[in-house]
Amino acid sequence: MQVRCRKAAGRTAALATALRLSFAADWKCATGALVTFGLRPLALVLCVYGIQVQLDAVGRRDTTAMVLAAGFVAATTAVALFTGWLNARFVATLIESTSRHLDQQLMRLMAGVTGIEHYERPDYLERLELLRDERRMLADTVDTIGLALAALVRLVGTGVLLVAVAPVLVALPLLAVPSIVIGLRTERARQKVLAEATTQHRRAEHVYGLSTSARAATEIRVYGLDSFLMRLADSAWQRGSAALDRSALRSTVFNALGWLIFGLGYLCALALVLSSYLAGGVTLGQVVLTLTLMSTVNARMTQVVFSLTKLVRTLPVADRYRWLERYSADRLRTERARTTRQPPTRLAVGLSFRGVRFRYPGSADWALDGLTVDFPAGATVALVGENGSGKSTLVKLACQFHRPAAGRVELDGVDLDRIDPVAWRARVSALFQDFARLEFEARETVGAGLLDHIDDIDAVRTALRDADACSVVDDLPDKERTPLGRSFPDGSELSGGQWQRLSLARSVMRRNPLLLLLDEPTSAIDVDTEHALFTRYLAAAKEIARDSGAVTLVTAHRMSAVRLADLIVVLSGGRVVERGTHDELVAGNGLYAELFALQARAYR
Repeated sequence: MQVRCRKAAGRTAALATALRLSFAADWKCATGALVTFGLRPLALVLCVYGIQVQLDAVGRRDTTAMVLAAGFVAATTAVALFTGWLNARFVATLIESTSRHLDQQLMRLMAGVTGIEHYERPDYLERLELLRDERRMLADTVDTIGLALAALVRLVGTGVLLVAVAPVLVALPLLAVPSIVIGLRTERARQKVLAEATTQHRRAEHVYGLSTSARAATEIRVYGLDSFLMRLADSAWQRGSAALDRSALRSTVFNALGWLIFGLGYLCALALVLSSYLAGGVTLGQVVLTLTLMSTVNARMTQVVFSLTKLVRTLPVADRYRWLERYSADRLRTERARTTRQPPTRLAVGLSFRGVRFRYPGSADWALDGLTVDFPAGATVALVGENGSGKSTLVKLACQFHRPAAGRVELDGVDLDRIDPVAWRARVSALFQDFARLEFEARETVGAGLLDHIDDIDAVRTALRDADACSVVDDLPDKERTPLGRSFPDGSELSGGQWQRLSLARSVMRRNPLLLLLDEPTSAIDVDTEHALFTRYLAAAKEIARDSGAVTLVTAHRMSAVRLADLIVVLSGGRVVERGTHDELVAGNGLYAELFALQARAYR
């Protein structure tokens, strides 16, 4: 009993959440939609009753009653037509408003969580993807409830009028109850199967996206991967769809049995009314009324089943939205209780890692395993190591994207965990290996690095100059005001290296950061250009460091960039294995010297 009560409470809360979104988006349209959903079917039932009265008046040759009944039919028809038109307007406006409001809420909730754990845990990611894919169902909640309400109002009105003809006819709508129960149960079963099929469908969507992306087009053609990808996507889709098809077949069989019960009841009711008319027990108007209403009972019950089934599909979506609200609120509450400090105006000591251990959700291996290292204030530090050594993870922890499982990250001796992450990131400038291609106007693509100056052309040009990216913008048709990317019909498409240069320019928009992060910043440009860019960028970083004591962290594979750093830290297995200058590490004949020699031979 307690389990059932909890489930019922959960469904009620999910339904309330879905309704709350619609009323928050546009309470006037939501109220108007529900009211008109109720008025229109009531007017239609009264219209049918008016037709019965009119037919009976014709039989009695009562002209006055005929005229009054005709006027009543006309009035109820007009009300039904007007409320139907009004309802369509309310619903269309409400769905659009709710969709926009929901997208804004999802963006707020997703961005409001300062960490990125929900992007890296498969179970969280699955919930988020289902919510993103099915969010339109939440926008349709009032429409779905309204359709069920309209069908129920019409069924109640139908039942009242049928009882007046023959009390036993009230059982006709009740015969459709098995269909409703079966429909709801089969839909709940379908939801469980849907959750299992999502993983396979997500795999198929990934392969589809890969096969249609511009970035993968060249390799797909060179290696002849088109047929292979089609088979892979088709196989994943079929595995996910097979379970859904079996569930749909079971649903069809059980629903057919439910409607068979109703069909037999319909035939019995029809025989009862016709025999009563032949015996003189009911009038012609009542026969017409009964036949008209009976013919709509099936449609109304179908509408109830359809609406309730759709509502059952909506509840898991609302549950996922509630989960995201709770997850976001819990994280924010925890952060507010924990973070009581603001970052310093200027770094005096620097950034330090003390015995830091961290591993990603679902992984058994430590990405960082007892990492201890100091990054002095004002220094440019290069992080070197093979793939999987922990370089990018170190960068993520420095940005407070994750919290250490053990140990501390310190900023001037203060636990970074106690510093407000939003305030800290306002003092961080970063270019990541998987940088975002912001398809805006060129000035906005760069200016997004400092939103207060996104329209400041002088600040944008300064950032472009520091990133050696002026030529990228100067070659565009409308310079800084040129739209970039395929999302614009007249957008200019850039090469990978050009996008990376603009991203680098975006990273230097902030003039007083305490931490500058460059995670593989020059992977898309050639060696000579890289050396010139690094020389220029590090000179700008030195100027910033003189004012703020900023630490610059660079992760790179090319040693031509690394050797320009003040300090080189070599990582392996999530630990520091070497540190020093380029000359010191080469003379030490350790891992760095080995990596440097390998790369030097590659360029000979």
